[in-house]
Amino acid sequence: MYNNDIRGSSETRKKIIESAISIFSKYGYSGASMEKITEKAGISKGLIFWYFKKKEDLIIEIAKMSLPLDVINDALMKYSGIELLENIGKNYFKKYASNDMRSLFLYTLSSGSVYPIISDNIKDICTNIVREIAQKTCNDNSIKCEIKVRQFLGALLCYIINPSEIGEEIYLKTLVENYEKI
Repeated sequence: MYNNDIRGSSETRKKIIESAISIFSKYGYSGASMEKITEKAGISKGLIFWYFKKKEDLIIEIAKMSLPLDVINDALMKYSGIELLENIGKNYFKKYASNDMRSLFLYTLSSGSVYPIISDNIKDICTNIVREIAQKTCNDNSIKCEIKVRQFLGALLCYIINPSEIGEEIYLKTLVENYEKI
């Protein structure tokens, strides 16, 4: 039996999250078991359910973490114009430098049909957040500017899916330059 200090520990929750990231990135959301996650975390199977009532709850939390929402929202609060794009790009590359996070991101993109809340988050990036970026980089919400933002984010996604032999710095610089020309 575990006492409340152990069950209430943010350290335990952190271990579960880190283990889930590792296991989900290796086996995918459907191929990973809670047992594998608890083994990696070094906790009992019962304890994981103290934090996450069901596997789906853990999947949704990890999936949301794998999306670039944090990177984009942080940049939107601090920057505008070209600086906004540069910051999104730099932090996007940092976030997905890890193979685990890159794999999770790709699993998450493909799991939207199974988990509607994940699909909603992806749609939010592709609509509302694109519009916010368009407003802060073009000072308008025109279709042309929205398409520019989608091209920019799509090019970042392509780099994450298949990193180019072109270095991140040159890739981002060229993306931003091309954005300004469109």
